[in-house]
Amino acid sequence: ENAKNTINNMQDKKPELVLPLGDLSVDKTATCWLDLVSPFENKLQITFGYSEVKDGESKLNQYKDVFGLNKIYYSFDYRHVHFIVMSTLSDFAVTSDQYKFIEKDLQKASANDNIDWIVVTNYGPFYTSPSAHPAKNDIRNIYHPLFDKYGVDLVLQGHNHNYQRTYPVTFNPSKGSAPIVTNHFTTGYQGSKDGVVYAIVGTAGEGFHPLQGRQPYVATQFEGKFGFLNIEISNGNPHTNLTGTFYDNIEGNVMDHFTIEKQIKNKTPHNVLVQYQQ
Repeated sequence: ENAKNTINNMQDKKPELVLPLGDLSVDKTATCWLDLVSPFENKLQITFGYSEVKDGESKLNQYKDVFGLNKIYYSFDYRHVHFIVMSTLSDFAVTSDQYKFIEKDLQKASANDNIDWIVVTNYGPFYTSPSAHPAKNDIRNIYHPLFDKYGVDLVLQGHNHNYQRTYPVTFNPSKGSAPIVTNHFTTGYQGSKDGVVYAIVGTAGEGFHPLQGRQPYVATQFEGKFGFLNIEISNGNPHTNLTGTFYDNIEGNVMDHFTIEKQIKNKTPHNVLVQYQQ
């Protein structure tokens, strides 16, 4: 019922893309979940989590067949945004095919003048306050430096069934678990100079994992609220804004709100000639 409420709430916002972040169904097959999300049938780009990868090959293959995927990590462009979908349950070492794919993909996207934003989704969180599942230190120490290098703006994560959102952070080479906060404001981040914003959005419909403290790099966190994170991007010249808003299902409350602003690459403001006549 909570999942249905989340889906209905999302439908009201008329999304162009829907990005489920793993743990999609605890059933033996994907069928029930696919039926529930059928209103978004042509808008889904899924991230594979534990329930998709570890519940048997037939279930995994069902997801791959439905979404036409050969691998469980991939990338795509939508308008001026480049999305990378990682698999934290696959081999991710620097010698892995996934690492080679992501490094090459990031390099290409960062050099593309038509791409204004880079968004990454994954399942296991790079950063988290104390909860049911700890941060994935090994994968974070490999990939966060890459994200800094190539200008990733936002990372969307799952696994912990609660909501957490960091300030913009850069990787801390001396202590990977303590990232460097570059902007302590609650919103109004500068994408060109501030770091990466990480958000855990485990709030679609199943039970919650309690939060047992709060890390200093976390700007907002809560449990016990089903809902979703809505991302809107407004394009201007020379600036573009990414706005994130978390909507609570029951009360329709806004539980989190943040903006990232950046100047569009290689674009200058239009010169306007104003003629005055006496």
